[in-house]
Amino acid sequence: MPVRFLSDDWAESLTAAASEHAAFMAAAAGQHAIFQLSVPDSPTADIYHMEFSGDSFAVRIGAPAHTADINAKLDYDTNVTISRGQLTGQAAAMTGRMQVTGNIEKMMSLGKALDLLARVEENLDITY
Repeated sequence: MPVRFLSDDWAESLTAAASEHAAFMAAAAGQHAIFQLSVPDSPTADIYHMEFSGDSFAVRIGAPAHTADINAKLDYDTNVTISRGQLTGQAAAMTGRMQVTGNIEKMMSLGKALDLLARVEENLDITY
C-alpha cells in the first residue's frame, strides 16, 4: 500500500523499515541526536524529525519534544531528491539547497546513516 511522503504513515513505515535494515542500524548504532527538518513548501507536513537514540531510530512528523541538535531547512523538491537517493544531504548542504544549523559535528557523524535512508526508502511504496 502506498504511503504519502512526509505523512504519518510514511514516518511509521520508514521507522519500521530502517529498524529492520542491518546496514542502516549498524551506521546509526551508538548515535544520539535529534535532527529536525523544515520543509515549508511541503504539501503534507512542513516539519518532521528523526531521533537517533543509541540502539533505536524513529521518524516523526512535527517538531520534537526536546530541542533538536541539528536543524535543516530545504524545499520539498530537494527533500524528494534526497529521499529518492539522487542527492545526498551533504551535497545538498554544500550546494546551498539545504541550510543546516546546530551541531554540524553530530550531523557529520550521522552522515553514513542518513545516506542509507534513501536505500531504506527504495523498498517503500512512496507517493511524492
